[in-house]
Amino acid sequence: MNVNYFVKCRICNTITRIRIPMGYINQFPIRIHCGTCKNIISGYVKICSNEPDRGIKFTNVDVLDEGTPSYFAEVSGELPCNKVENCQNKNLMDYAAKMPGLNSIIQVGFHNKDKFIKNIIDLSNEINRWKDTDVVFNLFKNGKKEYIIKLLKELNKKEYLIENDIEVHREIHYTFLKLMKYIFVKEDLKKYILNINKEISIIDMEQYNNLINFLDEKNYLEKAYNEILDMLSEFMNILPNLIPAISAMQYKYINYKEQGISTCSFEDIKTFYMDAYEKILSFIHIPICLDNIKYRGKYDKFSLSKNFEDFMKKRKGNKLKEISKGEFFSSMVNFPIDNKLRNAIGHSQYEFDGITQNIKYVPDEKQKEIVENKYLIVMAIECVQLMQYIVILEDLIFQLIWKKNLNKGLKLKVDDIFYKEIKVNEKCPCRKWKKV
Repeated sequence: MNVNYFVKCRICNTITRIRIPMGYINQFPIRIHCGTCKNIISGYVKICSNEPDRGIKFTNVDVLDEGTPSYFAEVSGELPCNKVENCQNKNLMDYAAKMPGLNSIIQVGFHNKDKFIKNIIDLSNEINRWKDTDVVFNLFKNGKKEYIIKLLKELNKKEYLIENDIEVHREIHYTFLKLMKYIFVKEDLKKYILNINKEISIIDMEQYNNLINFLDEKNYLEKAYNEILDMLSEFMNILPNLIPAISAMQYKYINYKEQGISTCSFEDIKTFYMDAYEKILSFIHIPICLDNIKYRGKYDKFSLSKNFEDFMKKRKGNKLKEISKGEFFSSMVNFPIDNKLRNAIGHSQYEFDGITQNIKYVPDEKQKEIVENKYLIVMAIECVQLMQYIVILEDLIFQLIWKKNLNKGLKLKVDDIFYKEIKVNEKCPCRKWKKV
């Protein structure tokens, strides 16, 4: 079903016809721009809700019963769609034929359609549950572990006991991965985690423990993990804006000149883009040190730096040069290493066109005559890729903390429920609901 609105810009009085195909998401933001003055037209869709603000609302335009539009815009909460177009003296039926839903099936393939749709729905459900999940993460960051045990059991539907620090952190880790698995659309997150576990199981454990002892000074590992959770919270705040980008990552081909994203503007994601880069660069030594152990035999034996102190003195951008292509830990996911746009954002050397959705930016402040371009949806995809790398960092840091706690003598309690006699075809007591 399609819903059409005629809206008049309060700045220039231009009328835009907005078509909103109702898809699989019940709640999402609207971010498009007026074709004349380029002022942002924002709003939201919130249906199937009992909340008083439900419906389709626009915040900075006047909604008309009818009118003669100068521009046509399409809004989709889950799919890339065509950008704002001038529709004067054009047949509006031409735009009706451009259906993002049909195009998505062509792009992902009919045999992948159900999986594609399910991922969108599951991701949307996790966004809707985020307020409850965020409470658990905040309690964990504040060290209030005694309060989160009950919440964790309810959130993850666990019947067995969660008692000590190592068990609580394990459940936090599982909750984190469960939430983030939906942004890994081409490669299953489970495969990444299994590969990490495999590599750590065969790594030089003496050097691994040396790395733990080195990083554990002044509780560095716990502080680092809490900063990862802060980045998760920042990412979840913009995730509703990024769902079409996650869908685009599964497309065989996308015409970036014609197709874009209608749920976010540059201002929505620029802060996360810059913060995510900074956070990854501040933790990049962890996967690099693990690669040092795997390929060079010592955690502080770098390919380009003399030692760890020499590496840490380098500028953040230069640390990326220590990433050797093909080395396991530091190149597991597609991390967009080019930090030119990040630098341009930091120095306010950019210009965003809301109609073409093109970002012009100066990558080097000393050479302002050199200008590069990037489409907004490409930047949105890179935001997702940055978060994917942060997810890998979360697992690597968790593994280090886990081994540190085991070294201290902390052990997992095996609950009595796992000793219960189970008959054939009964459900497993772990509540995975799989029959034995």
